Amino acid sequence: MVRTYKVVRLPRSGWSWEDVPPASVDLNPWGAGGPLPPAEVRVALGGEAFLVRMRAWERPIRVAARSHNGVVWEDSCVEFFFNPAPAADRRYLNFEVNAEGVMLLGFGPDRHGRSLLDFDPGRFLISADVPPGKAAEWNKPYYTLRFDIPVAFLEELYGPIDLKPGAVMAGNFQKCGEKTPNPHYGVWNPILTGKPDFHQPDYFGRLILE
Repeated sequence: MVRTYKVVRLPRSGWSWEDVPPASVDLNPWGAGGPLPPAEVRVALGGEAFLVRMRAWERPIRVAARSHNGVVWEDSCVEFFFNPAPAADRRYLNFEVNAEGVMLLGFGPDRHGRSLLDFDPGRFLISADVPPGKAAEWNKPYYTLRFDIPVAFLEELYGPIDLKPGAVMAGNFQKCGEKTPNPHYGVWNPILTGKPDFHQPDYFGRLILE
């Protein structure tokens, strides 16, 4: 089974996130860990960037990684693995963001052949509604994360990106928290491996530009 997600193209003004369809991170193909906290990811193309919003209905939440490119997957974390040019390049980006907006950003063809990218967080406009250092006090039913992926950044890695209507990209959305009170491993597109492993580009879903 391969899921398909429609990446809508936003007007310059007069839009809201409700205009962007959600992708539900609702599968646990391994039956590992505890119950999955409900989570969704919305992705749209707006102007010169892909806009990403992640939301998870998770309590309590854990945040221990305070520096970018830290072990955010051990925290309450939502992830977007993204290849904007799968027909030409097997390498993909893994954007992993914990509940306070601390990001890990990797790049490469698989789990073993990748590297962490040194990045300026300001370039991605990362935001989180959980204030820094306040995860333990967060008592709202969900948390929301936002960031942009500039097309110029993608083209530095891949060369020109096809943004025409119908262009096919690849990726997966994930929800994890290896050291949370309720460890869990959720995915949007199913991954058919024997144990939890999100770094499986052969199991990416299809992202179709509107």
